[in-house]
Amino acid sequence: MNKIYLAAALACIITGTANAQISEGGIPWSIQSIKEGTMTSEVAAIKLATPDYETYKAQDLQDAVSGAAKPYRVAALINTDIDLNSGRWSYRADGSKVWRASVHVEKAQGLDFYYDKFSLPKGVRLYLANENGRQILGAYTHSNNNRFGNFTNEPVQGSTAYLELDVDAGVTVSDIGLHINGISAYYRGADDLFRFAGDGQLPVARPTAGSSPCNVNANCPQADRYGRQNKATVKVTIPGKGVCSGTMMNNTGNVKDGTCKPLMLTATHCDSPTHRDDANYSLWRFETHYQSVACDGTVANDPLKRTLTGASFRARSNNPSFPIPAHSLVADFILLELADPIPASYDVYLAGWNRNTNIANLPEYDFFIGFHHPHGDFKKLVTADGVLAGGQFNQTSVPATHWNITAAAGGTEEGSSGSGLFDKDGRLVGDLSGGPDGTSDCAPLGFNALYSKISYAWDNVYDQTAFPAFAGPQSQLKTWLDPLNGGATMILDATKSDCSDFSPVGIKELEQLLNSSVSLYPNPVTTGFVRVKTNFTKLTDLNVTVFNILGAKMGTFALKNVGSNEFALDMTGYANGTYLVNIATGDASIAKKIVLNR
Repeated sequence: MNKIYLAAALACIITGTANAQISEGGIPWSIQSIKEGTMTSEVAAIKLATPDYETYKAQDLQDAVSGAAKPYRVAALINTDIDLNSGRWSYRADGSKVWRASVHVEKAQGLDFYYDKFSLPKGVRLYLANENGRQILGAYTHSNNNRFGNFTNEPVQGSTAYLELDVDAGVTVSDIGLHINGISAYYRGADDLFRFAGDGQLPVARPTAGSSPCNVNANCPQADRYGRQNKATVKVTIPGKGVCSGTMMNNTGNVKDGTCKPLMLTATHCDSPTHRDDANYSLWRFETHYQSVACDGTVANDPLKRTLTGASFRARSNNPSFPIPAHSLVADFILLELADPIPASYDVYLAGWNRNTNIANLPEYDFFIGFHHPHGDFKKLVTADGVLAGGQFNQTSVPATHWNITAAAGGTEEGSSGSGLFDKDGRLVGDLSGGPDGTSDCAPLGFNALYSKISYAWDNVYDQTAFPAFAGPQSQLKTWLDPLNGGATMILDATKSDCSDFSPVGIKELEQLLNSSVSLYPNPVTTGFVRVKTNFTKLTDLNVTVFNILGAKMGTFALKNVGSNEFALDMTGYANGTYLVNIATGDASIAKKIVLNR
């Protein structure tokens, strides 16, 4: 095997930091030893074949034009066979040892490593670094072992990556399990890594050719009221396939048994074929706070950026729904549960949700906002002034499965798939499938997008009958988002990732609150005027509808900005008899019986 010498650049002052997934930090021994002159810097060099990047790009363009629903591909997957025999060992005077190798893929913007064998005993630390030493990942240790015996780490900048195992004295080398069976070579979508490039003195400027200029950064004024929803949105990396967007989700069962489950929702078309095994999701990566800290994007990374790895399967819709067309989708969702709790220090939220089927017809739903990662770029936003209820995605057999929006600000693109759409109260109502033609091309204003409805995915009726082998909880959301109330809850609000501010208010509780805040009198009514007494802690819009005993609608009254008030409903034109008065907010409704007897 050819050998090279690790350049002194690896020992340079580290001017950039890697916001890595859960790891222990530290400096590799080789860097310390080079400075001290106590150990050789020789490493084993592994040079892999250069992928045909242009062919990948041409296929990507063809898929986009054809409307193929899939993740946004950013890298070429290379099969590898790298283990401890591929590197070189060095030995220290105290009996400890160091294993090192370098991996090079020509013209790669960054390198992802996939380990199909990963088992580190205590006393072993894995580090990765880019060529100039400005980016260091790790230390990864025995705490990163999982039940599948596999692993992945964040991408390393550039075409060359250095790997190092630092092994304490007394550790038996044969106890170390390490095998890399795949490496992804980035040909786009690695813009954030450019901050680690250069000569180690000054960072290289981040490219500006990522997503379309029509996009609006997530930290712009339109999002001022939606910080929790922003913090619930993650960039999703699917090993060997590409990137999508997703949303961390709250459920009614959180903290009931002392737990706070980190659920994550994205689109089913981000994963093909239709996997339902935990192993398939064990190497998925979820990046939080991957965004600019300024609206104009001039300030690069949010310092809270973190990467979480691994999840278990909970539920999904089938992909595709019909054999023809090949990209047809009725519902379009995957729900996963992250492998580990999210530390409170990460400042992540679990989004609330709203499964109201009638939001397109209710005037109070006059603003919607979504957060997403177009082309895998920094987090962006899109807004709309309303939704249409009759959307479908690449199929015409099942009606009204998607919300359709017309963008008022921003847009979405490939890589935005799976991102959430929130109502004006910040509750998620759907996840993105794409544009009307499946391409999700971003345009200035008037762009349309289709979001798979939470309300449809709640039961996912089509998949329950079309794919009976997968019927039940594994093909619907209600079991997982509403375990406390058996699928009866209509809305739920967001909470912190540790559920420290969780308030399990569902439709039953809201109905009780509404019922206790509204009173109708006198009863029976002898004058024809019904008095409505209200006492709400915050201003609330009420829609009051009167039905006769046969269910015919007699009249509708709209009461705006109701607090502690009293109103009169004029029923003087109604015949004597029994009536039902339906009183509704955007979240709950109640019915009260009134008898006219004049």
